[in-house]
Amino acid sequence: MTAVRIREATKSFHLHLQGGVTFTALSQLSLDVERGSCVALHGPSGAGKSTLLKMIYGSYRCDSGSILVEDVGGAIDVACATPREIMALRRRTLGYVSQFLRAIPRIGARDLITEEARVAGVEDEIARRRAETLLERLNVPARLWDVAPATFSGGEQQRVNIARGFVVERPVLLLDEPTASLDAANRAAVEDLVMERRRAGAAMLAIMHDVETRDRVADRIVEMRAPNGGGGLHV
Repeated sequence: MTAVRIREATKSFHLHLQGGVTFTALSQLSLDVERGSCVALHGPSGAGKSTLLKMIYGSYRCDSGSILVEDVGGAIDVACATPREIMALRRRTLGYVSQFLRAIPRIGARDLITEEARVAGVEDEIARRRAETLLERLNVPARLWDVAPATFSGGEQQRVNIARGFVVERPVLLLDEPTASLDAANRAAVEDLVMERRRAGAAMLAIMHDVETRDRVADRIVEMRAPNGGGGLHV
């Protein structure tokens, strides 16, 4: 079953600080992501990989085209959904792990992850246990669980970020370089999480430059390119 269906999605940016130049990041891109699959995006910087994830998540609006995400009551077209619809879709269906931790000052790592689950409707005690389980699996020392992750190393912050993305079992997951700052042991822990979610039927779209990780978790690789200033892809 198709969880994400993208048809002729186009996105341009108007660069006001560079003389009003218009830059086309993606042009008429079409792509399907099935349940139980992990589609890896690969390509050079500027090919539109992160832009595509942000368009699916609703952070960037399409100039044209459609992005249909299967939700509880049917497909939602993120390209034209209202902000309220997008926020509800994120709570129920759409997870996102960015490259950067959006930390809150003075809030400990465990509470940061727990709150992500609470917002999605998970009971407090269950949310807390899930947070602790993920922190343990991702090799974050227990002594750091109540420490604000803004003080952590890059790799530790990334593991907290991954825990936030996986603490709710959402049907669609967007992963932007989830293993970029991690050593071999922690990459393996993330790979295990991704494969578990695949087996549970989640649809995942991931940016992965780590060839070994990509080969282990992805069942399909999409090469993206930006010919003539516009985004494109081939499988």
